[in-house]
Amino acid sequence: GRNVGHYAVNVDDDEV
Repeated sequence: GRNVGHYAVNVDDDEV
């Protein structure tokens, strides 16, 4: 959901 320097912006877990 957030964007911690990765691509996930509409997901709920960036680095998984």
